[in-house]
Amino acid sequence: MRTEHDFLGEMNVPDNVYYGVQTMRAMENFHITGEHLDPDFIQAMAIVKKAAALANMETGRLDKKIGNALVQAASEIIDGQWLDQFPVDPIQGGAGTSVNMNMNEVLCNRALEIMGKEKGRYDLISPNNHANMAQSTNDVFPTSIKVCLSMKGKKLTAALKELETELDVKADEFKDVIKMGRTHLQDAVPITLGQEMGAYASAVARGRKRISRSLEGVHVINMGGTAVGTGLNAEPAYIKAVAAKLSMLTGDIYVTARNLIDMTNNTDIFAEVSGSMKATALMLIKMANDFRLMASGPRCGLNELKLPARQPGSSIMPGKVNPVMAEVLDQTCYQIIGNDMAISLGVENGQFELNVMEPVMAFNLFHSMQYLTNAVHAFVKYLLKGVKANKEACQSWVDHSVGIVTALLPHIGYERSSMLAKEAYATGRPIREIILEHGYLTKEQIDIILSPQEMTQPGIAGRALLQGSAEVDDFARWQDGFDGIDLMARRTIADGFIAAGVGSQVAADEAAVGTAGVAGIEQAFFVGCILDVDSADAGFDGHIHAIFIQFDDVVHPFHEQNDALISRDGAAADAGTGTARRDRDVEAVGNLHDFRDFLRIGRQDDDFRRLPERRCQAFVRFIDIQDICIGLDIFIADDSFQCVDNFSCNWIVFFHCKNPFTF
Repeated sequence: MRTEHDFLGEMNVPDNVYYGVQTMRAMENFHITGEHLDPDFIQAMAIVKKAAALANMETGRLDKKIGNALVQAASEIIDGQWLDQFPVDPIQGGAGTSVNMNMNEVLCNRALEIMGKEKGRYDLISPNNHANMAQSTNDVFPTSIKVCLSMKGKKLTAALKELETELDVKADEFKDVIKMGRTHLQDAVPITLGQEMGAYASAVARGRKRISRSLEGVHVINMGGTAVGTGLNAEPAYIKAVAAKLSMLTGDIYVTARNLIDMTNNTDIFAEVSGSMKATALMLIKMANDFRLMASGPRCGLNELKLPARQPGSSIMPGKVNPVMAEVLDQTCYQIIGNDMAISLGVENGQFELNVMEPVMAFNLFHSMQYLTNAVHAFVKYLLKGVKANKEACQSWVDHSVGIVTALLPHIGYERSSMLAKEAYATGRPIREIILEHGYLTKEQIDIILSPQEMTQPGIAGRALLQGSAEVDDFARWQDGFDGIDLMARRTIADGFIAAGVGSQVAADEAAVGTAGVAGIEQAFFVGCILDVDSADAGFDGHIHAIFIQFDDVVHPFHEQNDALISRDGAAADAGTGTARRDRDVEAVGNLHDFRDFLRIGRQDDDFRRLPERRCQAFVRFIDIQDICIGLDIFIADDSFQCVDNFSCNWIVFFHCKNPFTF
């Protein structure tokens, strides 16, 4: 035994240990976690101490013989020696002073040995005067935390990159496995298993980058700030040199904070790092639970994934295998979320020039990084690399799903699709069978529309059927052409159309609007409308005052000599004389047969209404002041056209195709 003393008195210290009296006091005081300091943290602090010794020798304050001995002792710790000489509990009072002095004592006693002296000869090499020169716990401890986080962060982001890469491999492997997508835990629309894996890979990449961005902040340090950030007892040359030495030793760039006082008393960077891990953990929980659900069963669940069997799943149920690797990832992430709460409380409880809660922050940050790294590695190694798709089960769910009816909307409309879904739910029969029974589509058309490639890519499933039909105008070509015209050009077209005579029916305080044909579209049938808007262009109230149509680039306004001009009050007016013709029978007008077929207008009680046996759907394009286009249904009632919702708009276009149910 050797006797050491501090200003509180003397204590006996075992001869074979390198720590000293202040470490012994901490061992007596703090029996909290039963754990020891993280080895990475010990080595990170040794790097900081080595950088400080080199900087102090460079400025001439530290004797080179003593300094070199301290540097050698620090290098041995960095290389993994003497890690058992750090027995203090990670959670402790004193803002980390016990850890800093534990390091100082080990460095000094080992340096004394290197110089051929006995341990405890602090009159020759002092823990406070030499190992702690130009330093304070208040700059050494947070800087050491940051160096450790940088070290551990590299391992964590590498593990997440491995997970991301393997998910991308599975995305390619499962790219042709069609399955049902689900929302609200209910059938939605088809998706491929590969697309799901690709989405997980994308989310993991986002989490990895989020963590990497947060770690950029740990490279701003307060070394040289000493006690409260004012730099007392630290020369400016030392402050500059210590950051450079730390960068040299680690291979990372560390810079001195512009405001050392801020960096000494604020620890929000630790909350940022923890928060990035928490956000990533939340995402990983969702992914792990998806794997668990897809692997549920195997006989009485979804059974879409076959997970590697890692261990027997029950002490009482023979043959049971559980998704243990997904479960352990979940639980690890729960712990990270809990750690984040402890870190958050520590960060907000700093007072004045120092946050004394840094030990609990460090303890939880290091655990979170280590736990998440280990759990991600295990998930990749023991689950993801060996997971297999149950293609038959996936296809079976698709075949029996009603959700695939969504792909039929552009072909048979929402209302018919809804009725099909209702019938399928009620009878339990497959959608394909019911479609064929009603004669809405042929088997060949169904196979095209409901093919995996068509249903799992952007666009309209079976769009080729729409484009290839002689009965249907090419809506996409019309839309592309129309969208290619800027707003001013559209107004010019409208003005020209109005000047041709259509707008002469409109009162002076109303705005006339319209459209013209787009080159390259044959048999196009457009309906332009005069809207109920005031001179200030305040907005559209849902009423259409007049209608005109166009066949093959020939304008046909409805009036007495050329069919009819239908106005809001039901009157028909001659374009030249303005003579009212309220009693005109719309159904008798020959040139209206396509228009009537499309809108199914009937004449009842002087109102124009839709016949109940057929739904009227149209593509209605509203171009408002932001040039926003919205598709709506229209209906005819109460002597007016009304829209489902009212929108402020400049003009409106109805697009017609020969088969009303197509769009």
